[in-house]
Amino acid sequence: MNQKGGVGKTLCVGLLAEWFALIRKKRVLVIDLDMQCNTTDQWVGMEDVPNVVGGQLPPRHPEYNPEWGVNERSTIADIFYGKAVLPYTSWLTEQVGKGGFVELMCGHPQLLEEVNIEFNQTDGQLDARVHNRLHSFLSSEEVREEYDIILLDTGPSRSPIFRAAMRAASDVLVPFKPEEKDIQGINAMLQVIRQENYSRSKAVIPLSLIGLLPNMVRPTKLHENNLTNMLDLHEPIVFPKSAWLSHLTAFPERDVKGIRPKSVFEFSKKNSARVQAVAMCQYVEEKLESE
Repeated sequence: MNQKGGVGKTLCVGLLAEWFALIRKKRVLVIDLDMQCNTTDQWVGMEDVPNVVGGQLPPRHPEYNPEWGVNERSTIADIFYGKAVLPYTSWLTEQVGKGGFVELMCGHPQLLEEVNIEFNQTDGQLDARVHNRLHSFLSSEEVREEYDIILLDTGPSRSPIFRAAMRAASDVLVPFKPEEKDIQGINAMLQVIRQENYSRSKAVIPLSLIGLLPNMVRPTKLHENNLTNMLDLHEPIVFPKSAWLSHLTAFPERDVKGIRPKSVFEFSKKNSARVQAVAMCQYVEEKLESE
């Protein structure tokens, strides 16, 4: 999560999904809560439809059956209206074959926007129906038995869906670019996490901060100075330097449709992008296991 766009949230979700499925052989569910739906496009592909909000729609589900009571283009937005949702098989699931897999609950630009508009009260109070809906869904016995890891990709705005994701999460990772505006927003993000924990009942496990992850780091004086200042303020919660993600071409290239190898973890073990991704994912894994 981060209340600023373009900081690498989708990248982090993708790397972690690949790590847990390919390397750790876990059953991974990725949920796309961002109206831009870049995660959906990366994992299953989006269809260009110029006359709809956002200009894109998730694909029709290949196993759609009208008797199941789900939408033909099943998306995570459906749960906010009390409907069932079908996960999609991803390219990685087909590639791995055995062991781990990644399934996706697609985003839907128009429906996610409608949820944010409908459930956002004019007095600023979040509609309770949407606040706990995602948490209840992910806490269901059926979902918990099906998956080992659930990753949420969120949009940048502090919308009802963003806050529902915050309520549903057990841990949060905050990526940021070493730019002044990004760093200025870190305190606001930390405040949101504190507010969430303050509002959680004693029966709910507190939301844990995995850490602040520098992303798209360049070997420039500007980034060096900004990161030095960041460490002065927040060193205990900043990822170790070995796990920082550089501005490497291998990361954006992996999102190009049809490219192979698709995963960073299929690159040579000496590849710089893979080395950084492994360090980042191992750090996340260690933090999760320590809880």
